[in-house]
Amino acid sequence: MDINFKEQTASDKRRERVKPTLITIGKKQVTSSGRWNNPVMGDYVRVHAKHKWLGIGELARTAYHQNTKRSRKAVCGCLHRLFAFLLVEYGELLAVEYDGPNKSASSVKIFDSSSPPDSLERRYLKSKIDRMKKRRELSCEQYMRACQLLG
Repeated sequence: MDINFKEQTASDKRRERVKPTLITIGKKQVTSSGRWNNPVMGDYVRVHAKHKWLGIGELARTAYHQNTKRSRKAVCGCLHRLFAFLLVEYGELLAVEYDGPNKSASSVKIFDSSSPPDSLERRYLKSKIDRMKKRRELSCEQYMRACQLLG
């Protein structure tokens, strides 16, 4: 009886990394990894913040499974990456509302282009885009595309 055993190479032994997804626990959706992931959170924001403002606490619960001061601060630190991701991947703008004495982010919403020219969304977006340009968080192409989408 001739049995051929194939030797495993290092690449065969290596486990493939599973991409995080949204899972439902009870009535809430959370990330499977318990960490921030731009594609997963981008999809979550596109679904839940299309027509209403979505609080930073809810994003913290979804990404990190808890709404604490530390997780809200972490979400605020990831918003510029989420803004750039949504701009590049979907051609959508993320309006961020800043509140409180420290001017920290309090809520987000996907920009609706049919909003009036003097709306809060447009003002928040204009200041966000200018701030990101000043801090060099956007490339020239991303800045031009954002300005074009803003109108």
